[in-house]
Amino acid sequence: MSTETAGEKVRRTTSAMKLGFKWFGVSKRLEADIRMEIAELLSADPKLLRLGKALINTSNAYYRRLTKCRSQAMDYWRDNTLPYVEKGVRLLSKAKLTSADSVMKDFRIELQDSAYVLNSNFSEVVQEAKDRLGSAYRMEDYPTNIANQFDMEWTFPNIEPPSYLMDLDPELYRRESERVAAIMEQIPHMAEKMFAGELQQIIVKFTEAMKPSEDGTTKKFRSSTVETNFLEFFKRFKELNPNENSQLLGFVKEAEALMRGVTMDGLRTSDEMRASISSKLLDLGNGIESQLGVAPRRKLTKKSSSDAEKESEVAIGV
Repeated sequence: MSTETAGEKVRRTTSAMKLGFKWFGVSKRLEADIRMEIAELLSADPKLLRLGKALINTSNAYYRRLTKCRSQAMDYWRDNTLPYVEKGVRLLSKAKLTSADSVMKDFRIELQDSAYVLNSNFSEVVQEAKDRLGSAYRMEDYPTNIANQFDMEWTFPNIEPPSYLMDLDPELYRRESERVAAIMEQIPHMAEKMFAGELQQIIVKFTEAMKPSEDGTTKKFRSSTVETNFLEFFKRFKELNPNENSQLLGFVKEAEALMRGVTMDGLRTSDEMRASISSKLLDLGNGIESQLGVAPRRKLTKKSSSDAEKESEVAIGV
């Protein structure tokens, strides 16, 4: 029987991955002369005013294509990695290093292509900004080649103590190795909180979709609410969960058993099925909150007809 801890397993099987973007700043502080004019109109101290301007319309289709690519790259990075203590760094399975690098290269090509399209149509974008900004428009706010303002970079930084330190200062190497080991023992707990929060939010979306509309009719809901969200979560959890003895594992298995055999047709046609599955998932969510201390961002409550309008939303930080 292996005596390897969950943290030791994480340290052995994962590598750090960092993702960053170079991005054109789409907003800027208003110039001093304009701030002074506005301050005089308001009889306000200009030093206390935080006034800015949008350089381009971010709902523009050319810009949205860029943000979509960035979001897809970030989603891939987050969905295939475990959290880490350093901001901007996550832990990727060593078995996925080559494939992740290839996927990121494809995302970068798409990002560069999108930046080229924006650049080809940038005169149109700038003209719109000029028309809308009026006297706040400044030609120098806009680069001659906007494509150069967008890029992405991913690296695989070494988070282990450098090997040369072993010969240079064995005691320092030992302390650094122990520091890394202590960090790695935190990762399974961080992952458990992450997955518990995700499952809670999936339960919230599902139970909200199962409630009748105000007129008593069944709400329309998409297959992603029922099938995709749960199935993708179960798959990710099985692939990434580093702790086979975590408390969350039992809750995930219970959720998987509850959703097994549940079909869209059954939920659409059976009030009893919707109520039964929702009730059991609410119990499961309350169990996660009480045992793991992870509540959904929207409070889960079982409601009777007498208190149906007493639902409250609670914001939390996990």
